[in-house]
Amino acid sequence: MGLGAACDPAASTCAAPFDQCVAGAGGGYCSSSCTTSDDCSGGYACNAESVCERPPVGLNTPCTSDADCAGTEATFCDSFMSHACLVQGCSVSPNNCFTGYDCCDLSAFGLPAPLCVPAGACMQ
Repeated sequence: MGLGAACDPAASTCAAPFDQCVAGAGGGYCSSSCTTSDDCSGGYACNAESVCERPPVGLNTPCTSDADCAGTEATFCDSFMSHACLVQGCSVSPNNCFTGYDCCDLSAFGLPAPLCVPAGACMQ
């Protein structure tokens, strides 16, 4: 099975080189172990568990409203700056965003839930 193929983390059917079955929000998927994100392909990034993690479905999809992001893991449309779908409802501590993203609490600016933004971009 190839990178991103569906799998069951309890009974992995993944094969080398993508022999890791990772539990994801949309179900398990085949991936590989890594040391750095350079070891990953397809937009995947090396996470803290040394496994190539799939980016959230819909992340950075161009949008003009939340409706453009509906049905994905990135349900918030940043229609102000990036005009892209972002993941909302993250945890600031510990940060549970995709590798390379930080959880940013922008409630002072009227946003209802924290957002995963590119690392270093949070202006609180």
